[in-house]
Parts: sequence; structure tokens; C-alpha cells
Amino acid sequence: MRKRRSMSRKTFVNRILLIVIGVFLIVLGIPMLILPGPGVACIGFGLYCVARGLGLVVRRDRGEGCRAPRKLPGQSARPSELP
Repeated sequence: MRKRRSMSRKTFVNRILLIVIGVFLIVLGIPMLILPGPGVACIGFGLYCVARGLGLVVRRDRGEGCRAPRKLPGQSARPSELP
């Protein structure tokens, strides 16, 4: 079982706000499926907001560790030439 972390007030308000915005976008997108407008995109973004608010989607850390190394070990600086 996961250990529960205490959540700050700002984080709690941000999560509730994301869920409310997501539900609003889903409700707004349903009529757009019939009427002119980007209904599928609106519903998709609304689902993403709700999932983000519930903690189902985690933002990746974009630190230095995420990049691929420039050169693999044992690999020369230049690509080998074909005969």
C-alpha cells in the first residue's frame, strides 16, 4: 500500500480546479460533437485535466538525466565509413 503524503492547501486547490475545469470541458464538448466545433479535442483535453487532477497522469521530470548520451561507451566519435 502506498504511503500517504500530506498535501498543501495550494496543491489541493489546484487539483480541485483541474477537476472542475476538466468536467466543464467534457460537458462543453458533448454538444460540440453535433454542433460545429472541436468536440473530440475538447473532450480529450477535459479527460486529461480530470486525470491530472486525480493524480492518474504524472508529469515527467525534464532534468539532465532524461537526455540520451552523446556517445555510447566503446563508440567512436565519427561513424565508421563503409567500404
